Amino acid sequence: MAQLTQVSPSAQSTRNFDLLNANLHEGWTAAVLLTLMLFIVTASVAAANWADGVVLTPYAVIAGMFFGMLVSRLRLSGWLAHPLALLEGAFATIFLASFLVQPPFATWNEKLVVIEGRLGKWLTQVLAGGIGQDALIFVISLCALAWVIGYIAAWSVFREHEPWGAILPAGAGLLVNLFYAPPQSGIFLMIFLLCAMLLLVRTTLLRRQEMWQRFSIRYASDIGLDFLTYGIVFSGLIILASWLVPPTAPGPQWFSGITERVRAPWQDVSDNMTRMFSTVRNANSGGPTTFFGNSLAMGGPIHLGSRPVFDIQASNGRYWRATVFDKYTGSGWVSTATESSSYLAYDPRLAPPPANQRRVVTQTVQVLLPGDNLVVAASQPLRVSEPTDVRYSSFALSVDNVYQDIAAIRMQKPLRGGEIYTVVSSLSGADEDSLRAAPDTFPSYIAERYLQLPATIPPRVHDLALQITAGATTNYDKARAIEKYLRAHIEYDDSVQPAPVGRDGVDYTLFDRPAGYCNYYASAMAVLAREVGIPARVGSGYAVSESDAGTYHVGEGNAHSWPELYFSNLGWVEFEPTASKPEIVRPAKKPKSTLNDDDEQSNFNSNADDTDRPPRRTFSRDDAQDVAAPQSFSIPLPSGPAGVALGVGSGALLLGLVTLGVLQFAWSRRMRKLSPGARAWEEMYRFARWVGLRERAEATPRERAADLKRALPQADAPIGDLTDLYVRERYG
Repeated sequence: MAQLTQVSPSAQSTRNFDLLNANLHEGWTAAVLLTLMLFIVTASVAAANWADGVVLTPYAVIAGMFFGMLVSRLRLSGWLAHPLALLEGAFATIFLASFLVQPPFATWNEKLVVIEGRLGKWLTQVLAGGIGQDALIFVISLCALAWVIGYIAAWSVFREHEPWGAILPAGAGLLVNLFYAPPQSGIFLMIFLLCAMLLLVRTTLLRRQEMWQRFSIRYASDIGLDFLTYGIVFSGLIILASWLVPPTAPGPQWFSGITERVRAPWQDVSDNMTRMFSTVRNANSGGPTTFFGNSLAMGGPIHLGSRPVFDIQASNGRYWRATVFDKYTGSGWVSTATESSSYLAYDPRLAPPPANQRRVVTQTVQVLLPGDNLVVAASQPLRVSEPTDVRYSSFALSVDNVYQDIAAIRMQKPLRGGEIYTVVSSLSGADEDSLRAAPDTFPSYIAERYLQLPATIPPRVHDLALQITAGATTNYDKARAIEKYLRAHIEYDDSVQPAPVGRDGVDYTLFDRPAGYCNYYASAMAVLAREVGIPARVGSGYAVSESDAGTYHVGEGNAHSWPELYFSNLGWVEFEPTASKPEIVRPAKKPKSTLNDDDEQSNFNSNADDTDRPPRRTFSRDDAQDVAAPQSFSIPLPSGPAGVALGVGSGALLLGLVTLGVLQFAWSRRMRKLSPGARAWEEMYRFARWVGLRERAEATPRERAADLKRALPQADAPIGDLTDLYVRERYG
């Protein structure tokens, strides 16, 4: 048995003073655990490689933690410590960011002026609703956030003696990074959980030691080492048991309700973050439509994954759109649609404007990779088989006819692996002759929104547009000339860097660096089309033109952006300027049909009636059950009897830990009701029972103390002192 420690009153008083003043005699272990826990969070951020310079975040978080330890040890008031921490954090963040400012030999004052200027330009862009282009601001924001997390963690642990103030912010940061980042090793999460649990064990033990010392209760001198050893074992078992829980296990209904309430606000935050930090490198995120927000950047390198996202059954299709952008900002596109409404299943109110030569196509979408609730659909959606929330801009065509220009459609529930929904869409079937014959005049609501261009576009972009379309006499021929020019003169490159700060993205792509990926091609064609008077916008989603027996297999690598141009009487028509994608082949002339244009339009509008409702499901539920949600982290487990035994054993262990937790909670509630002497007496005999000592029910307190002294002769004096205290308090 570990030797018991006896503490004199004077030594006890000194030790209590040290404990309350966060003396690092009891805090070094906690400091090491806290350092490792915070470092692993920022190491995960650095591994995600969001932007050049994110490797500075570990320095920021450790600096913030040590500053928090310092002010906690100095016993500064929070009213003084927190403002001081903000000032010190701002200085440390700017100091770290200065290493990224070019040229490296510039003086400190020169670098400070550069950072101030770039921050001012970025704020001007984002506050005006534009797209932020400066990656340095993203790094500065991350370093500032890391400093704050480190400081709060140290203050919570070493001043407030509350580890949750360190675990929760750091854990939230790690989970957000793991969700949006490319798939990372599970070692980051495992080390974080282990450090967090050991930190909880350590701080809980310190609280117990403080109470025991206050009531002069003796305890083993090596109890800290024992607790850490047991904590490592139990923490490892809990982590292993958590990995055995199926990732698709259903949760309680109330939890689903909470997640649904926070989904919309979180989506707004995510959209704004994407707009503000457009130069962040795209990632293979946990959700297939995570980055289809309300902005589209002409940003840096992209890294698309290879996982399957949807299987779509349809008779025809090429582009599976998630969202639409209408305003060009000089560095990308944003959606200005601000109206939203909720719609029932098969709601007929999603009526498009009148258009000829459109065909109705029904798509049945099976979700393979869950993570978001955006609806993907071909061209102009008409009806959805589930309740939805639609974001749009409305235009009054007449007193009784309002056109809803749809920007994005979201399900009112999350989409899980294996779920199926149906969308009815209107696709253009216009031939080349019909497109050439389309009038050059447009409705006012189309011209006002889709011919807009910022005044900052250099004049040479307009000159180039006129030069490209010089020999074209119709809008369709102009569009085809622009499409062919971009396919021939822009090199496809998914590793390009964004345009320099302050430069127009399309101008830079056309004249300075003729390279880019789909965002660049689509932006260039839409801008050039607007320059020659053709309404244009940019759609974003997926592009798959080949089907497998009527099923289009859509994967992460099929993510794509493309331009859509408006032709009077025919509606929106897609074009494909991206050189890596096959060209769109349209019939030269309108195919013979028993329907004239008026009949086709009448047939198209009648599809909004419920009598033409398509079948709700075409995939079988057996197929849906075979679709499993992806697992970002996994540990190979044995199958057969060994796997069953491991699962049962882990479940039993988890049940045992829960039972111990409930018993400890009940014991703590009982102890709080007792006087100090009685509480110390009960704690002493609780530990005595652990070593096998059985109390005699008929014995008096002093007789029980005599039994305990015989079992532990080296603790004779403290047992006697505590017994005297209890007897005086109870019977005096």
